[in-house]
Amino acid sequence: MMDYNYEILSLLDNSLEFEKLHSKFSRFNPFKILRVDQFEIRHSNVLSWLLNPNDNHNLGSFFVKKLLAKTFVKAENENLLGRYNLIQLHKHSFHDLEVYREVQTSNNKRIDILAVSELQKVVILIENKYKSSESDGQLNNYLSFVRQKYSGYTIIPIFLSLDSSVPTNKEYFILDYHDILDILKIYMDVNGDQIFHPIKEFINYYISILEDELIRDEEDIELALQIYKKHKDAIDFLYAVHNEKADKFISSEVLTQVAALSPEDKIAIDKIYLDHQETINFIYTVGNSIIREAFLEFVLQNEIPDNCWRDHIRVPSFIFPEWRQLDEILGVPKEEWWLNNAFIIWFERIWDNRLKLTVEVGPLDYEARLRLLNTLERKGVKIKEKSKEQGAMYTRIYTSAIKVENWADKKEIVEAMNRLYNKEDFYSICTAISGAIHEIVYGQNSDDEMIHTENTGEKEILAKSFEQFMKEQGIQEGCYNVHHRLPSFILPEFRVLEQSFGIPRWNWWLNNCLIMWFERLKDNRLKFTIEVGPLESDKRIEFLNRLEEKGIKINPRSKLPEASYTRIFSGTHEILDWTDEKEIITAMNNLYSNSECKKVILAINEIAEEITTLIR
Repeated sequence: MMDYNYEILSLLDNSLEFEKLHSKFSRFNPFKILRVDQFEIRHSNVLSWLLNPNDNHNLGSFFVKKLLAKTFVKAENENLLGRYNLIQLHKHSFHDLEVYREVQTSNNKRIDILAVSELQKVVILIENKYKSSESDGQLNNYLSFVRQKYSGYTIIPIFLSLDSSVPTNKEYFILDYHDILDILKIYMDVNGDQIFHPIKEFINYYISILEDELIRDEEDIELALQIYKKHKDAIDFLYAVHNEKADKFISSEVLTQVAALSPEDKIAIDKIYLDHQETINFIYTVGNSIIREAFLEFVLQNEIPDNCWRDHIRVPSFIFPEWRQLDEILGVPKEEWWLNNAFIIWFERIWDNRLKLTVEVGPLDYEARLRLLNTLERKGVKIKEKSKEQGAMYTRIYTSAIKVENWADKKEIVEAMNRLYNKEDFYSICTAISGAIHEIVYGQNSDDEMIHTENTGEKEILAKSFEQFMKEQGIQEGCYNVHHRLPSFILPEFRVLEQSFGIPRWNWWLNNCLIMWFERLKDNRLKFTIEVGPLESDKRIEFLNRLEEKGIKINPRSKLPEASYTRIFSGTHEILDWTDEKEIITAMNNLYSNSECKKVILAINEIAEEITTLIR
């Protein structure tokens, strides 16, 4: 049985990690003493003070103008911008702005913040959701009331939340506390030295509160995980003493000992908990992050490589290994960003208890970012024009969310992650990304190069010709795929290669080290290609070295650990009549019997024979 006295003493007196983390949480901050950080209404009070250009902070209209600017440049709000004269709004001084709190509507609801400029005929309506969600009809009611009361005014409704939650009323702009934090930090960086000292301290304390809530740094999370692994019983015990409904993640042994405590002991231990409450709560939350635990199971099930995911407690993220190819060509994000790749995929729990999956393009250098966005657009990904402007940093290209009934059920969350991961539209966006990467890496646009014909007969002619070609070459079933646009095949001998070099890291063509395929180009040529696929890095490089030893030219870039595809042969043949199956089959045979092609296939077969000999 656990000795809780020993466990608690070990945590409090012998854990340098706990001491370090607790020192951060116990820093003086008057907002914490007043518990401003816990209540939405108190955040609204601070925001109202900042919005009022004539209040004693001496910021003037800086905050309100920056808040509107942040609102208007958010990608999520682009669809609403056409209703507003942004240039005119930008020119307004807002020096006469009056800010009202808890404005009662005709339905006895209360608007959090209402800011009115009578001179400019502008009303800013802010619904503040700090750790809360909207109630039925709330936003509609507020907007109707304001429109009636301020008829003829420009009304700017804003839905402010911790995490850019989407409001039910689509007329509301989206804003989050990250934006508020950015505005305040910019102001303090630029004007901090000119601000009256008590005001400066006040704003810095508020910034600290927001940072604690929004950007708990990785060091804190790592410390918390270390502490929880070493002192799980002590943390669980202290947490359970104070929190009666804390049995979700806590062992029955700990709960039994808590239940057996005398009233005096319980009071004494509860005092220890209260003295370290914020620190213990943080460690307990990090240690028992159900979304993190579910994500760890998800990456295991889907075999996502270790360097391609991060198990954050709120927003676990991942990328596919093939996306690393862009690092050398387009560069990596300008700042430390997620997994430091051009793309990121992440899961998060959103306000309405759904699990959301997001794919986003990150802050590359402008030219590289523009090139990537344009390439994605050619592959069918919708890109907003604002995302292509200089200064734009993030572009969300896909989101999807599904309901999770029980957020305490790890199995249900894993299943939800897999459902999102296996959705057809997510597969489509990943396919488009792969196509964009392929074009950027190989310096050609396969979609532009390939012909798209509306004639059904012409669509089928390549597939029919390919089937006949397979028969003539004696390629067995299971080694080819008849496709109207990209018919592909391998030789049976290629399967031997799998014993030494493995299979691709993700599902790829016929799931072999190599693939050969035909395609029709726009200029009516027939093209034949042989390519090495996305094997594990060390195996892939070993295979390429073996090919090189056989006299096959390999591009040095192909041997980079992050590379995935290497084209080792391609050739084309002119087709005069794409309705003539015989001509197409003849062209296929000519390409396949090309001396360079035969040299490549011979080298591959020799490697396969060497492997077979070794096995014997």
